[in-house]
Amino acid sequence: DSLIARAQLGLGPFDAVIHEHRAATHPLLVATRLYAEVAKEVSTLPADGSSTKIKALADAAADVNASQADVAALAAAGLVLARDVPAALTLANKWIPKLDTNVYGRQVVELRAVIADGFLRLNRPDLAEKEINQIKSVDDEATIAILLGGIVSLRMAAIKPERINEALSAFQEVTSRCGQSVSVLNLMAVANITKGNPRDAERNLLDALAKKSGDHDTVANLATVSAQLNKPPEYINKYVANSKSALPQSAWAHQYAAMEQRFAEAIKQ
Repeated sequence: DSLIARAQLGLGPFDAVIHEHRAATHPLLVATRLYAEVAKEVSTLPADGSSTKIKALADAAADVNASQADVAALAAAGLVLARDVPAALTLANKWIPKLDTNVYGRQVVELRAVIADGFLRLNRPDLAEKEINQIKSVDDEATIAILLGGIVSLRMAAIKPERINEALSAFQEVTSRCGQSVSVLNLMAVANITKGNPRDAERNLLDALAKKSGDHDTVANLATVSAQLNKPPEYINKYVANSKSALPQSAWAHQYAAMEQRFAEAIKQ
């Protein structure tokens, strides 16, 4: 039930998961509902790690008990969502040494994936790559390791351009295993933009938009690609407006508004 609920959350119906598990008493299902509530909060408000929901989720994993390893993985992931990366890293590193990888291999992989994600958010792809190697030592076929490896290669392509092909190859491998998803299609688009293939990027993004219309990341990336393809300003502005309205509190919306303000001030001078 928890795995199904988490898959649903990937598509965005937070309220459906929260409602379905509102009366749950099993610790894992309670943690799943709390994670859904955290994800909902983060999707609508700036996250600062101080919400009562994230505190409750973190408290559920405060004491290390191998039978609750899934709860710990959810709690660590929730802390990353809430942008409390140091707390997520601390929690994951507390649990991992206590778990037998022969019994709890999947949970160890999930916790290490959270650590890698945290390092990426701290702009330390080098440390994330080391964590990915740890995942491979537990499961050398783990799809999450391939995905994270692609993201690391994408990040490092700025200084090592040859790694952009590694990123695209990794994302294509993930889609061949799991099918296309909105997030991976966006990653492929960013890789194609980086490689100088905006038309391929546009195709990736239109495929993503067909899967989830109005997705703010997809629409924001379409605005960028449209500018690179020299499309009319009204076309670009449509995507910008749609992205801002889809998620007004997103980091992209705030950054775009700040740039607009700086540009307006520069014109006045």
